[in-house]
Amino acid sequence: MASTNSWTLELELKVSAPRMLREMAASAASDTTIVAQKKVEFLDVDKCECRYTLECDGVETSTWSIKMKPTANGGSVAKVECTSKGVQDNDMMFKAKDSAAEMLKNVEAYLIANPDAYNTSRQQTFCPAPLGAIVPV
Repeated sequence: MASTNSWTLELELKVSAPRMLREMAASAASDTTIVAQKKVEFLDVDKCECRYTLECDGVETSTWSIKMKPTANGGSVAKVECTSKGVQDNDMMFKAKDSAAEMLKNVEAYLIANPDAYNTSRQQTFCPAPLGAIVPV
């Protein structure tokens, strides 16, 4: 039987939840460094939630659930939960958690440096692409 491992990350950010989720969705669609098959299971931009599954070397499946909640200061709190099945290396779980934190901080830095990017005044629609990536329409 394959082993199952999980972790949770909670991170306070200075950027609003809708902008964070929209940028993460667009970045995921254009990221050519990921060597994995990604399937979007759930995406609700209004509730700032998404869930997707990855299949890649060393892991049978890895399900990521991301929920963004607004804070009183106009920022957000990101909660990322990851459950992986068939992990061959425990270091992989630690690296995945560090990678998630780094991704969130990079998105935050980009949005702070580019205040017009994914502004809520701009209407954008997202839909799953054939392999499950999220792309702007």
